[in-house]
Amino acid sequence: NPRVEAREALNTLTHAIRGLPYELHQPRLQVIFRESIPEI
Repeated sequence: NPRVEAREALNTLTHAIRGLPYELHQPRLQVIFRESIPEI
């Protein structure tokens, strides 16, 4: 299931991103979501 795989990848990335300063979170997550979540 591609959606489950994307969710697991996002969880992994989220855990990695939590170690970074907060200012980096929002732009990086927006790019990740835009690239990895297909249009419905």
